[in-house]
Amino acid sequence: MLFKTRGWAVLPAVLIALLLSGGCTGIELLRQHQIAMLAVKCLDTKYGRQNMLGFFDRAVKEQFSYDTSSRSVFSGKPWTTVEAECVTFIRNG
Repeated sequence: MLFKTRGWAVLPAVLIALLLSGGCTGIELLRQHQIAMLAVKCLDTKYGRQNMLGFFDRAVKEQFSYDTSSRSVFSGKPWTTVEAECVTFIRNG
C-alpha cells in the first residue's frame, strides 16, 4: 500500500478496480502501477504530502473532478497544468 489516509488506500483500490474490470492485462496493470506511483511521487515532491493527500481526498473520496480538486489544493492550478508537470517529471526521471 503506497499511502493510506483516513482508512482508505489510494493506489491499490484503483489498480484492483482496473484488473477486475478486465480493462487491462497483468503487464499493463504493472505499467499503470509504475506510472501511478511516479505521478504520486511528483505530486508529493512538487506540492507536499498534505496537498497530495488532499487532492486524492477530493478527487477519489469526495468525487470532485480532477480539475476542481487540483484548483482547490494546488494553489489554483488547473489539472491540465499539474498533469503536464507530472508528465515532464516522469519523463525526466
